[in-house]
Amino acid sequence: MATFSNNSSVTTARPFTGDEMSQTAVWILGFVHGLTAANGIVGSGLILYTLLTDQQYRQMANTYTVYMVNLVITDLYFETYFFPLLILDYSLGHHPVVNGSHCAVTAYLALTAYCVFLSTLVAISVDRYVCICHYVNYRVYCSRKRSTYVSLAIWIMGILIPLPAVFDGSLGFDARAHCCFIRDSDSQSYSGRLLSFMVLTVLFSASVPNFQIYRIHRNSRRRVGVWQPGQCQSNGTSIQHEGERHTPPRLKVVSASDIILLRSLIVVFVCLLVFLAPAVVVRAMRKSVDISPEVYGVVTWLLSVNSSINWIIYGLMNGRFRNGYRRALNKCKSCLVG
Repeated sequence: MATFSNNSSVTTARPFTGDEMSQTAVWILGFVHGLTAANGIVGSGLILYTLLTDQQYRQMANTYTVYMVNLVITDLYFETYFFPLLILDYSLGHHPVVNGSHCAVTAYLALTAYCVFLSTLVAISVDRYVCICHYVNYRVYCSRKRSTYVSLAIWIMGILIPLPAVFDGSLGFDARAHCCFIRDSDSQSYSGRLLSFMVLTVLFSASVPNFQIYRIHRNSRRRVGVWQPGQCQSNGTSIQHEGERHTPPRLKVVSASDIILLRSLIVVFVCLLVFLAPAVVVRAMRKSVDISPEVYGVVTWLLSVNSSINWIIYGLMNGRFRNGYRRALNKCKSCLVG
C-alpha cells in the first residue's frame, strides 16, 4: 500500500502538515467548509426523505430512485468524512489521519466516490434514453430489480478501477491542498489520468443519449402536416393505413417530468465541470507556476460546494422534491414544537 511522503516545502516535526497559510485564510476556509458540509448533509437527508416518502418515487418501476440513492451516498462521503478531515486540518494545523496507509485509503475512497458519481450520471442518461426511445424494450427488460443490479455493478467498478492507484504510490497527502488525494508530483499518474478519463468519458457518454432525447422532443413538438406510414405519433402509437400491419409503439411521450429530469442531470453535470475545472487547471499549472496554499484552499472548497448543491438543483427544478422538502421541514417543525 502507498506510503506517505510529505511534499510541503516547510519543514515541520509533525507529519501530514500542509503548507503554511495566513491565519485569516485558515479561519475563513474552515468556516466556509463547515457551513458547506452542514448544508450538504441537510440536503442529502432531505433528498432521502423525499425518495422514501413520496408515493410516486416509491412505486416507480424505473431506475431513477435507485440511482438517486447512489448520488446521495457519494455526496455523503465527502460531506461526512472527506471535508470534515479538511476542516480539522485547518483547526489543528495538521491532517488528522493515523498514517500513510490511512491517508492513501482516504484518497482512494474519494476517487471511488467520483467514479460512482460519474458512472451513475451516465446510467441515468442511458436509462432515460431507453425509456423514451425504446419504450417497448424498456417495459420488458427494465425493472427496479435490474436497476439494483446495475447500481451494484457501478459500485463494483468504482471500487476496482481506482484500486491500482492505492498500490502505485500516487495517492497520499498533498501538502499544498491540505488533503489526502493525488500527490502533488503525480498529476500524470494512474489516478490523475483515471480522473481525467472518467470526466471525458462521462461527458461523451451522457451527452449522446441526452441529445437523442432532446432531438425526439424537438421533433415531436414540430410535427405538423402529413404522417408517413409507420411513423410514430407523440403518444407512442403509429398511424395504421389500410392494408398496413399495425406497428407496436416504440416511442414514449417525452413528458414534462422527463424533460425536468434531463435538465436537472445536465445542470448537475455542468456544475461538476465548472467546479472541477479550477482544480484541473491548478494541478496542471502547479509545476510551472508558484500557486499559494490559499488558492488551493479555495479550489478545494469549490469541490465541496459541488457535492452540497445537488439537492438545491433538484428542488429548484423539480416540484416533487420541493414538496418533499416542505414535508420534511414541517415534520421537523412539528417535532420541535411538540
